[in-house]
Amino acid sequence: MGRITALVCVVFIFYTIQEIESFQIHTINNVENRSFCTSKSIERSRFVYCSNRRSNKYSTIRRRRSNTNLFNRDDEFNNNLQQQDIETISNNNEENLNKFRLLMGSLYGIAGISHFIDCYFGSSQLLVLAELPTYYELPLAGQIFAIVWCLVGPLSFVLSQWGVKVGNNGRLADVGLIIYGLVEIGGATFSPNTSTIVNAIVVQVVVLAAWIYSRQKEEVE
Repeated sequence: MGRITALVCVVFIFYTIQEIESFQIHTINNVENRSFCTSKSIERSRFVYCSNRRSNKYSTIRRRRSNTNLFNRDDEFNNNLQQQDIETISNNNEENLNKFRLLMGSLYGIAGISHFIDCYFGSSQLLVLAELPTYYELPLAGQIFAIVWCLVGPLSFVLSQWGVKVGNNGRLADVGLIIYGLVEIGGATFSPNTSTIVNAIVVQVVVLAAWIYSRQKEEVE
C-alpha cells in the first residue's frame, strides 16, 4: 500500500502543477483576446463614423457595404480563431500527455534501478515483502525474471525520453509504460500473497486513469 500512496501523491502533485500552468495560460489568452476584440470594436466605430460624414446620397449604400465587409471580416476572424483554438487544444492535449509520459518513464527508471540495487546488493526487501525468497535463493527462472523486472524500468525511461524528445512519437513512450505494467503484474502473480497482486493491479489502474486524464484534460476545460 505504501507504493500506491507514493504514486498517488506524485500524480497529485504533478496535476496540481499542471492546473496552475493551465490557469496561467488561459488567463493570458483571455487578456489577449479581449484586447484584440476591443481594438476591432474601435476600428469598426471609426470606420462607420467616417462613412457617416460622406454625402447623404451614397452614405446608406456605402454603410451597408462597409457593414457587410465588416461582418465578413468578423466571420473570417471567428473562423480563424476557432481553428486556432482547435489546434491549440490538440497541442495542449499532446503536451500534457507527453509530460505525463516523461514523468512515469522517469519514475519507472528509478524504480528499476532501485529493484536492481535491492536484489543484487541488498536483502531483496521487495521480494521478501511479497513473501518470496531473496534473489539468490530464487530458482534460475526466478532470477532471470527478476533481471527482466529490473531492466524494464530503465527501458521504459529510455523509450519515454526517445519517444517524446527525440523521435516525437508518444506511442513509443506508451509502449514502455505498458511493458513495465505487464511485467509488474506478471511478477506479482508469483507471490502467494493476494494483496501483492491486487496492489500491482491498482497501481497500473491509477497510471491508466492518469494517462486518460492527461489526454482529455484540455477537452474537458
